[in-house]
Amino acid sequence: MADDEDTNKESDRLDLDSAFKIDFYIHSYSKKRGRQDEKREVFLESIEGHVEAGTVCAIIGPRNSGKERLLQLLSGRTNKHVCLGEVHVNGTRLAAPQMRAMTSYLQHAGSSLVGQMTVEESVDFTARLVLPSTMDERTRKTKVERVLEEVQLTNVKSCHIDGGVKGKPISAEDRVRVGLDLLAAERVIRDIISLAEVKLLTVFVTMEHPTKLLLEKFQKCLFLSKGKQFGAHQTEENAEKYLEKLLQHASNVFEEIQYSKLNANHRKRRKEQMQNIKKNNYYIKVENDSSLHYATSWFAQFRVLMSRSWLSFKRDFITFLSRIIVTFLWIGLFYVLCHGNAQGRKYPRDYTDLITSLSLGFAGIQGLSLLALPHAQHTAKIFESDMNQNLYRPSAYVVSALVFAFLSLPVTQIFVVICYFFVLGLSGFSNFVYFGLVLLLLAVVCEVLALSIALVTRKASVMYLSAGAIHFIWLLLSGGTIRMCINVHTIVAAVSYVSPPKWAMDGLLQLTMATYQYTADIMGISPSHGSAILHDSYCFGTWRHGNSKTVSFFALGGMVCVLLIAFFISARLVQGGYKNN
Repeated sequence: MADDEDTNKESDRLDLDSAFKIDFYIHSYSKKRGRQDEKREVFLESIEGHVEAGTVCAIIGPRNSGKERLLQLLSGRTNKHVCLGEVHVNGTRLAAPQMRAMTSYLQHAGSSLVGQMTVEESVDFTARLVLPSTMDERTRKTKVERVLEEVQLTNVKSCHIDGGVKGKPISAEDRVRVGLDLLAAERVIRDIISLAEVKLLTVFVTMEHPTKLLLEKFQKCLFLSKGKQFGAHQTEENAEKYLEKLLQHASNVFEEIQYSKLNANHRKRRKEQMQNIKKNNYYIKVENDSSLHYATSWFAQFRVLMSRSWLSFKRDFITFLSRIIVTFLWIGLFYVLCHGNAQGRKYPRDYTDLITSLSLGFAGIQGLSLLALPHAQHTAKIFESDMNQNLYRPSAYVVSALVFAFLSLPVTQIFVVICYFFVLGLSGFSNFVYFGLVLLLLAVVCEVLALSIALVTRKASVMYLSAGAIHFIWLLLSGGTIRMCINVHTIVAAVSYVSPPKWAMDGLLQLTMATYQYTADIMGISPSHGSAILHDSYCFGTWRHGNSKTVSFFALGGMVCVLLIAFFISARLVQGGYKNN
């Protein structure tokens, strides 16, 4: 216990601005499958290495050899799997959350960047996030131009690509050659090595099919096959001979080379290491928050994120147009379902009609949930890369996503409110404001809860579906439940001839304190004429009753509480990043 406390205190004193050397020993990295008596699925086994500061280490191997798993492990991006091993930075054993805070994990460009931004905008976006807030705009632009010159992208700075990276003292880059020809790959690797040497960065990159020219450029290489290490060398010692020996096996070198047996002393040393590793050694308490190391203020990062969101949204006009189309489709569904019944149609009288009405209502509210998530596609596309690169504070990301979702729908939201008023026969500016406010609050609640679910599932489709389900259930609970509690003696009558979406909207009007009055016969099975939908005497004037305002205030307060709780849940999930499958 004393050793663990000393390790915690020593690890908390690490300075992210210093140079790091990494020693790692992985006995096994596995995932438990099914029941406890079943065999574990082992991803990595018997891997060790030592990388000095200012060194670029290439992890080479075929597909499914464990390259990405090793990168995720070294950068602390593992949450579910069982790891028996140790990672030491400057001689100090660190936990996964600490490694995540001090490393940057860059995936291949296709899944991590914003396509609506140009090369120059991407670099400028990263500069605005990481450079100090006190730096003036001219100095920042000069630095951006110098970076573009260093990576030889000045000629294409106005082209739309996917981009934006941030250097950390330890960097892990996945499949650095994807989408590049030999000349471009050589130039990228040369730039990475140059930056690592100048800034004393510790960099890991993965490659599948290296050439002799590329292999000679790395200071250190680590070869993997089927989750096992079968070779490591220092390039400057004898890279050419090692490569010739490696190429003797030609096509089957990566698949058929067997891991050599360890000598007795080596096995003894590893056995002693394993005796010192306890089950939960790798996961120790983290005292320092990574957000303390940002040079940019919270508000500055928030403004940068908002500007990027608006830029990507403004340049994607098709998405905005489709959102408006879905709005009108949803309004049409609601009109036919709720208001159309007043035009001489019969209300549902059996369970079949109720199920049909419920399905149509779910489809309609699903459309509104789509409107409440304009930022969802952008979030699902680049969120993982942004969090892995530690570009900004998690809370700033969540707030900017919610604010952007709140502000990017004024036109469609006004359409919805106006059509609600037309359908339900309401009037008055105060009712309009109350009703619109409740709808916007519902939209934000859906956005927050859907974002939380998306962080776990990592699927945009699940994000949309969950938002629709949450919105529909919220309407039924907040609207229908209050309606039922006020009119318990008429629950059967209400269900017998009022469709669930209409029933939910009655309760939603209760939340808005609208002066909507129902006066009709208690035992009436259905309205006798079109305007009779506005009259229902079994409410006993509850819309005008004094207690209704109290109920409304409590309901609105409950919505705000749910919003705050959902925000903290989302922020916590964002802070942990995506969970790896």
